[in-house]
Amino acid sequence: NSLPAKYWLEGRLAASDVVQDGFYDMGQAFPGKRFLPLEDAYKLEMSHLVRTILLVNGKEDPLANEDSRESRPGSEMESKPAHDPKERSSKISKGKKKKEKEGGVASFAVSKDPGSEDHDHVSVAPGPVEFRPPPDPVFKSYVDDVRSSILRLDERDQICWLAEFVFDKMGGPLSRESEQLVAGSDVLVKKELQCNIVPFGRVSVGLSRHRALLFKALADRLAIPCSL
Repeated sequence: NSLPAKYWLEGRLAASDVVQDGFYDMGQAFPGKRFLPLEDAYKLEMSHLVRTILLVNGKEDPLANEDSRESRPGSEMESKPAHDPKERSSKISKGKKKKEKEGGVASFAVSKDPGSEDHDHVSVAPGPVEFRPPPDPVFKSYVDDVRSSILRLDERDQICWLAEFVFDKMGGPLSRESEQLVAGSDVLVKKELQCNIVPFGRVSVGLSRHRALLFKALADRLAIPCSL
């Protein structure tokens, strides 16, 4: 996705530049500053001196959906006999694989059932794990709320409603103390996440750059023409 790089270089987005999940705002380019892919930006050491990188991501958490399906009553896993040794071995192997994948481990081991005739230890080396930015359920709720509330309105009323929505979510009216409030909030969130990247759902007080980007991110999901 080259759109974050374009915004970094030019400081603007056209109505045809659609902000999608995974978009991030690194600020404005200046001499000596290098643009980073999102995955590399996550590897940077957290610092209060580094400008907060805003992340737009309304995708659902696939691991949370998987866990909910596995724990659902009457699921395939629960319908099988609990004393089946093959089932028990399969669950252990799957759980081990999942935990190691989440930890960024590049390989994992699969052991056959101890009760089987073959006790060989088989090593499996999967391909590199695809990087996925962490989910932002709060931003996703913003998208759901906006879609359910304004789809029946005409475009003018949609724009007015969306502006009020962003105004409310970003802390209401700005004041002389707003910049200090934003800076203090950024420090707390970055310290909690141990990262310079802050999902939009964690922004409770926003300045003009926060509000403008949030408005466009939501407007683009509703096909409301919006430049930034």
